[in-house]
Amino acid sequence: MKNIRLSILVSLTLTLLMVASCDDILEQEPINTISQKQFWRNNNDAQLAVTSIYSILRNSISGLNRTDVPSSARGSAWGDYMIYGDARSGDWVNPADNDSDWKNIIANNLRAFPTLRDLHNWRLFYRVIEQCNLVIENVPGIQFDITEEQKKLALAHAFFVRGFVYFYMVRIWGDVPLNLEAENIEPLPRTDQTIVLRQAVEDLTKAETDLPEEYFLDGVQDKCLTKTRGTKGSANAVLAHTYMWLGEYANAVAVIDKIQKSNVYRLLPTEEFRALFDDGCSDEGIFELFYSFEAGESLGYYGSSVNWFFVRPFTNRENGSFGIPKTKILETFTYPNDKRLAEFFLSIGPPPLYEFNTDPLANDENKIMFAKYRKAPNFTAEYDNNVMLFRYGGILLLRAEASAQLGDVGDALTHLNMVRQRAGIIDYTSTDPQQILAEVLQERRRELTGESHRFYDLMRNNLVHEFTGFISEDDIKKGGALWPVADEAFLNNPGMTQNIFWE
Repeated sequence: MKNIRLSILVSLTLTLLMVASCDDILEQEPINTISQKQFWRNNNDAQLAVTSIYSILRNSISGLNRTDVPSSARGSAWGDYMIYGDARSGDWVNPADNDSDWKNIIANNLRAFPTLRDLHNWRLFYRVIEQCNLVIENVPGIQFDITEEQKKLALAHAFFVRGFVYFYMVRIWGDVPLNLEAENIEPLPRTDQTIVLRQAVEDLTKAETDLPEEYFLDGVQDKCLTKTRGTKGSANAVLAHTYMWLGEYANAVAVIDKIQKSNVYRLLPTEEFRALFDDGCSDEGIFELFYSFEAGESLGYYGSSVNWFFVRPFTNRENGSFGIPKTKILETFTYPNDKRLAEFFLSIGPPPLYEFNTDPLANDENKIMFAKYRKAPNFTAEYDNNVMLFRYGGILLLRAEASAQLGDVGDALTHLNMVRQRAGIIDYTSTDPQQILAEVLQERRRELTGESHRFYDLMRNNLVHEFTGFISEDDIKKGGALWPVADEAFLNNPGMTQNIFWE
């Protein structure tokens, strides 16, 4: 049963404290339902402001829709985290050949339809950043009913999320505007992504100092808060990824070492994968976004790619709109007896029963369901799986990648094989760093499939053109692997620029 205290706080905070939108998020002056003078009075206000940060973050990861911008072509969110991280990786297709949006995303035709324009838009991410900046600017000045430790913790949350969001946006758009003020009124140009990532490192390092390893309630670990709020572990997880993008592999290893030595996380056996992917808040999760039916919330209809394309096939589809074909599964899962196959994929029988075949690869090319997030079959278009952003298995493989880049063969093999042993496949034994690196990336492809990491892995290692089939090496040099900047960002902002490929 999920802990719903966090969800109740989210709902309360969204009622009390919301940042308003306007045509250009980088020029907007924040308007709150409670005035600045009335609001920043005590620790309770600080906590509500911090909870609002995580609320807006959850919306931004799910994706912009008509609730956020009336002119949006989307009635509800699409689960944009999945689209950004996996859809263009070369592994996913539109099996039913029935969805122009998905076909054009996969083919890198990102300007094809009005419905894709919301994916160009960074508005929600700057709402998160603005809320973080409000906390950073105002919490230090609170004078009553708050301790210095409470101030430090509130600030740590704001620095953590701001660092995470800047890291997240760089992977999507490359250079992005760097805004460190709560009430910025000047139009901002895009900032070189290296500078933005350096700011993320600074923010995350500050956050890690004052965030706890775990959260406790009445002396017992509050597992849900520990997995869905900033902690030392989640700050270090984002730091490790940021260092990888900067090419600072020794720094990545150092912060991952902190995660391992904390003893807060463990690899779950494959027999417990339902706890990891369906229930959430498990010992393997490091940072997740929280959803709970018990709190009256879910990701509905287009609330997430996971819902419409992964859960829905349980009920009425043989060929889903979005999935991995059999040839790609066999290309990825090349070792016999890999326990993950049955955990990640299902072959489904014909209607009306849609019974499952015990052989996950029993069906034809386009009739195998991606079922990493499965829960019980249902006839609704809703689900409440947590969105997994970072988990321990992925972090161990990231360390293996960093160590291979450093030529530390022993450390790379140790961490690569920890994940392989959990999956029941043989240890990798090559001592060539480049071969190890290639195998680590293939292992990340297997282990993290459908968790929004694959396209970023390819970008980070300059391999997009070798796997996608729709983006050439020359396209990448022009920004073809990045997303277009939304037209909205150019309004009243003469310094804004477009990625060259999309001009």
